[in-house]
Amino acid sequence: MDKIQTATIEELAYFIKQARDNSHSPIFFLGAGASKTGGIPLAGEIVTDILKNHSDNPRIKSLKTDEKTYPKLMECLGSDGQNKLLKGYIDASKINVTHIYLAQLIKEGYVDYMLTVNFDNLMLKALALFNEFPSTYDMAILKDLTTTTFKEKSVVYLHGQHHGLWLLNTKDEMAKVREIITPILHSIKDQRPWVFIGYSGSDPIFEHIKSLGRFDNGLYWVAHYDEKPCEAVCNGLLKKSNTNAFVIEGYDADSFMLKLNSELGLPQPEIIDKPFSSIRSLLNNIVDIDDKEHFKGVKQRLEIAKAQVTEAIQQFEQGNIETTDKILANTESDLLKKEIIDLIINEDYQQDKIDQIAVKAVPLKNDEINNLIANLYFNWGTDIGSLTDTKSGDEAEALYQQAFDKFHKTIEIKPNDGDAFYNWGTYLLNLANTKSDDQAEALYRQAIEKFSMATDIKPDSHQAFNNWGNTLDRLANIRLGDEAEALYQQAFGKYLRAIEINPSKNEAFNNWGNSLGLFANTKSGDQAEVLYQQAFDKFHKAIDIKPDYHVAFCNWGTYLGNLAKTKSSDQAKDLYRQAFNKYRKAVEIKPDYHEAFYNWGTNLSHLAKTKSGDEAETLYQQAFDKYQKAIDIKPDKHEAFNNWGNDLLNLAKTQSGDQAETLYQQALEKLQKAVELGGSCYNLACTYAVMQDKDNALLYLNRSLENKQIEAEFVTDDTDWAGFLDDEDFKAVINRYAKL
Repeated sequence: MDKIQTATIEELAYFIKQARDNSHSPIFFLGAGASKTGGIPLAGEIVTDILKNHSDNPRIKSLKTDEKTYPKLMECLGSDGQNKLLKGYIDASKINVTHIYLAQLIKEGYVDYMLTVNFDNLMLKALALFNEFPSTYDMAILKDLTTTTFKEKSVVYLHGQHHGLWLLNTKDEMAKVREIITPILHSIKDQRPWVFIGYSGSDPIFEHIKSLGRFDNGLYWVAHYDEKPCEAVCNGLLKKSNTNAFVIEGYDADSFMLKLNSELGLPQPEIIDKPFSSIRSLLNNIVDIDDKEHFKGVKQRLEIAKAQVTEAIQQFEQGNIETTDKILANTESDLLKKEIIDLIINEDYQQDKIDQIAVKAVPLKNDEINNLIANLYFNWGTDIGSLTDTKSGDEAEALYQQAFDKFHKTIEIKPNDGDAFYNWGTYLLNLANTKSDDQAEALYRQAIEKFSMATDIKPDSHQAFNNWGNTLDRLANIRLGDEAEALYQQAFGKYLRAIEINPSKNEAFNNWGNSLGLFANTKSGDQAEVLYQQAFDKFHKAIDIKPDYHVAFCNWGTYLGNLAKTKSSDQAKDLYRQAFNKYRKAVEIKPDYHEAFYNWGTNLSHLAKTKSGDEAETLYQQAFDKYQKAIDIKPDKHEAFNNWGNDLLNLAKTQSGDQAETLYQQALEKLQKAVELGGSCYNLACTYAVMQDKDNALLYLNRSLENKQIEAEFVTDDTDWAGFLDDEDFKAVINRYAKL
């Protein structure tokens, strides 16, 4: 199996509920990413700290550059050094969203086992907030653990705890538990879903996970937003046949837990939603103090504390106590804030509810509430905007307009919201990309205005500068001459600014390279070649930053092919060979990347046109194979059908008799399919013209001119129409659309 299966949080929540009902709740597995927002650094950041703060360590000095890895450096520190380093991180850390919401899942019975490769105590601290004190197992010190002692609702430290006798950081230390981890995992695996959060899979524990075979109740790997898991995880687990493994994309650890909590229908954790009720629960765990003389002070203090908490619950959580105007106003404000936050977290965007909140907010004149309402509209607009990917035509445009309305409301309330301007600009850009030139230009210019505002407010927004560059690039594509050149130069400036802010922004390097390539397409000779070479340099930099960046490989291949078209003989052949290697690399990284297969086929076709005889036919057949692969992945890719049909037409022109007739019929089949899917009908018209089918030729020629798929002046220069130049009906069609 080459394709990674994906799942949604909604699906996961459904199966978690089922598992709980069947008394086999899931196993959650935490990696370093789960503790990142709590102040616990990732392994790479710890490496940086060690190199910075222990540069005088002789063992570290003796390491070669490629040996300065996390396990090696931890080994150099020794056990005391490790404990001191990790204690510093632990002492400075705080409980984050991920652990609070996971603790609630454990309390409510939605988790049987919590496995972690982290050394921190954030999970235990979070559970303590819920008055939960689970069984805790430390694999670094347990050698003879049996299944009978491995209790449910427990926390298992696979690498040891920061305060333990052992911390499993080095390869030798990990070897100590190699024999017991796999049997333990096998003993709890069956009948339970597995959920991996914040885990890279780059430590020896992953080898044990791979050995578990099929996960009958599903394995769900939470990716970091849209980043693909590492190659070892993809090839060793997610792409492996019969593992029943899925990826959930689009979230970090915190946002994933927020969404999962909502989909499970659970209330907000009491410590966050009703902090005073949570304190009351803690106080209620204290034994009643005897009414004896020497206990009276303690007893009274405890009673006062309980009374104050009860009053606080009535005032700040229920809002139903009569008090001073100021306290009442503060209580109303806090309750309204909670109401807004609940809507944001639950993505509950109901206009009537929001209107009611806005009415309540007016007399309060509270900046914090107004900012929350602005954030509510911002999130609403962003959610609506994300839905446009699933729609087209009028449906998509209606969603875009709704999103713009929400961003407008955000900025009315909060004029300095740079993120709202950025998102507004981004969705204007996306909408413009679906429009024809005049409509597109107006939208591009609106997007430019929004990105300008976004960067005025947030001068370090590399995302806004990058998309500003993309917008200028698109606008340049539909302009001509000096104006287009000026726009390209402005785009380059925006990409440069994005990279100055964030030197590791591979997307900006790729986009800059693509823009340079498009600019090069408008030039010729040495001027074009210089621009192409600059584009290649940018793609190279993008790939240096992200070696598995399939888009950059594909773009690099495309512009190598474009440069090849300007060369002859051996030079062209070598450039095409380089282009094919880039496409090959792109599809190795992403086997379902239809754009790469399509462009690869197109370049094979261009090379075939420079050859003759068997060599040309072989290249055409290779191109057809690439078009087929693109269509297998994306069956509605009309561009691939169109190019395939056009290449069949060109190949047919080199043949004769039955062989030529067969190729013409195949060309018609592909081109008709392209038209059915919404593609251009000009090549279909040309094929009918070459076959001397006048009625169909003129029918589709008229349609292509009417839809502005081609210019009349181009048609009269096209050799496919040489036999029609004196035909009165043909001339009538041309004259109807010829420029005055």
